[in-house]
Amino acid sequence: MSKNNNGGFFLGAIFGAAVAGLTALLYAPKSGEELREDLRDEFEDWLDRANDYKDYAYERGMEFYDAAAEATDDIKVNLKYSADQLKSQLEDVSHEANHEMNRMKDEFSKSKDKLVEKGSEVVNTTKDEFGAFGEVVKEEAENLGQEAQESAQEVEETVDVVKDQQ
Repeated sequence: MSKNNNGGFFLGAIFGAAVAGLTALLYAPKSGEELREDLRDEFEDWLDRANDYKDYAYERGMEFYDAAAEATDDIKVNLKYSADQLKSQLEDVSHEANHEMNRMKDEFSKSKDKLVEKGSEVVNTTKDEFGAFGEVVKEEAENLGQEAQESAQEVEETVDVVKDQQ
């Protein structure tokens, strides 16, 4: 028999023994006094068996309780471990993202400085080579340099906003 049916079998055995004992007592030719004493003895035996079954049921209940408590503790440990791993991974990703954002900000700043420098060179070269026409080109080059500076500034601000959102 399987382990789960032991309780049912035990209860059936107790009940069967009690019924068999009671039936035997009632059909046995005895005096009233003897019959009452035999019934009392049989009833006490039945109470003892019932107490045994109660004790057995209590022990099984405690076993189930202990098993459930142990399983709960295991689940808590596993959940804490998983949460710690996830937290660590998120911290790593956040650190990498911040590092990459700082690198991009530095690159954009260098690019802006190079654009301003190249714009100034273009203005000076154009001024020297084209004279009066150079003035017009100079203004256009300065406008272009200003637009480049503004674009670079917008990129820096966007990078700062994205970085702050993390």
